Amino acid sequence: MENFFYKQPVPIDFGVGKIKKISEILKQMNVERGILISAPSMVRSGIAQEIMDSSEGKIVAVFSDIQPNPTVKNTDDCAEAIREKQCDFAIALGGGSVMDCAKVACFVAKTPYGTADYFSKKRPVDEPGIPFIAIPTTSGTASEVTTVSVLTDTENDVKAPIASDYFYPVYALIDPELTVTCPPSVTAISGIDVLAHSLEAYYGKKH
Repeated sequence: MENFFYKQPVPIDFGVGKIKKISEILKQMNVERGILISAPSMVRSGIAQEIMDSSEGKIVAVFSDIQPNPTVKNTDDCAEAIREKQCDFAIALGGGSVMDCAKVACFVAKTPYGTADYFSKKRPVDEPGIPFIAIPTTSGTASEVTTVSVLTDTENDVKAPIASDYFYPVYALIDPELTVTCPPSVTAISGIDVLAHSLEAYYGKKH
């Protein structure tokens, strides 16, 4: 029989209307200045503004310049916004691309370096970044509870994962109502993604 050790330190808070708990969670975290790292669609739909309102003034900036399959530049731009606003926490609102960007940006922001240094493994990810709450708006990647970020280095034409225990969100706030506005195609693709990951876990011998 196979032996394994599984670590999952992220609290998962699931339920309809859970985004109303944001102010309560932020008080427990004892943080003051935050950034909302959001999918552009969440800004357009007004959900980002709802999250900001729920923070009771603690979110002081929004960053949404993130493309599907986020790039090293996306994370660097996000990290710079975190530094400029002197944020001590973040909320990531969106699908896997937003989560991937947030994981790395929240770490890089506390360093004097750029994402490329860590993506290329020139430097180790050896300390925590600012804490972030993950609020997924799709149900497929499970990026809100993992340590992995997949980024694209457009200059060197490389797409690869970067992972560290320091990339775990501190809290996963999962409100199924946020998936209702997903286009049918995104919902379908997310479902196929779940199936693919499940099959991969079944037949993969290296994990």
